[in-house]
Amino acid sequence: MAEAASAAALKTAPMVAVAGASAAGWGVQEWMYAGTLGYIVLQAGYLVWKWYREWHKSRSEK
Repeated sequence: MAEAASAAALKTAPMVAVAGASAAGWGVQEWMYAGTLGYIVLQAGYLVWKWYREWHKSRSEK
């Protein structure tokens, strides 16, 4: 029963997301822009953290 419910929820999730985005006043295109911007910010943050970790590790080895 739970497996069937989760499968149904996964199938309807994209439609619910589009309906929710439209109800919030943003179209799908605006949400895609926001999602892309968020993804870029997360990737940049990860890269800065990675560089800092490598720099810190190289300094502690000296």
